[in-house]
Amino acid sequence: MVNVKAINYTGFNYQSIGEEETKENLYLMQRKTACNAVIIVLGAIQEEADSVTVNYKHPVMPKDTDLIDFIKYAKQLGLQVFLKPVIDCEDGSCRSEIDFMKDGAFQEESWEQWFQGYSEFILHYARIAEQTNCEMLFIGCRLLRLVGQANSWRSLIEQVRSSYQGRITYEANAYFEKEVSFWDSLDVVATSGNYSKHQFAKGLKETVELAEKYKKELFLTECGCMSMKGASIRPDIWDVEGMLSLQEQVDFLQVVFENCSRHNGVRGIGIWCWNNRRQSAKSALQDKRYYIYGKPACEYIRQVWKEEDYKSAM
Repeated sequence: MVNVKAINYTGFNYQSIGEEETKENLYLMQRKTACNAVIIVLGAIQEEADSVTVNYKHPVMPKDTDLIDFIKYAKQLGLQVFLKPVIDCEDGSCRSEIDFMKDGAFQEESWEQWFQGYSEFILHYARIAEQTNCEMLFIGCRLLRLVGQANSWRSLIEQVRSSYQGRITYEANAYFEKEVSFWDSLDVVATSGNYSKHQFAKGLKETVELAEKYKKELFLTECGCMSMKGASIRPDIWDVEGMLSLQEQVDFLQVVFENCSRHNGVRGIGIWCWNNRRQSAKSALQDKRYYIYGKPACEYIRQVWKEEDYKSAM
């Protein structure tokens, strides 16, 4: 049975964590979804996919004091807290495209410069995670073209463990979990879990087997698709256009929950996502994005998780 029922608390307004309405928003998220955990997403930025400077002190990031206060409030609500620092590219590139190959050769100097800044970013939030007793910390998220640098990642993991005593994971790209060669150094195998609706069973089965190989629990940490007809075919693609379909989200999540229930190794599901600046209930019904507030998907999630809570209490 899935133990962790999490919602990603995100959007590109990370600084909203310090705004007056944000605690009410988090409380509403818990009440509307019956989640028992929140994944707090925090985005550092770099200019382009091959930039070497990681900026986590930009004005859109929350102040440390605001973040700490927000985490403490989440704890008061009884939520487990997972901290997920990620990278966003200002030019619109996907973080999976961050790479330091040029003309067929790996640019070692650029990589080392980038990874030093990236490590400072992760270690900063590792210290906050320790200070606030977060249950888990992500040391990376869908950096597909960089996971081959295993020695660097293992070194970062060792540094993180010197600052943070909780569990550590890395979120792999769906279908590419086997590319991560340092699962043995982590506590949990995590994948975005955004397999195509029609290939979900196969993708999940292979990742369950991978987690079993490493004797780790498996978490699917970014399950969701846009509220758009056909979005469940490629749930990880956000820059597409199509007709509004609120049912598309429900149908995709039904596949997620049904398949995860068949595997004891799946111990956590993270839904993508809850807007850190929540839209109105009226506008939500016309919103094609991933956000679940005010949509049938939100009620469906609550029904599934409340039923699971009832069964586990019997």
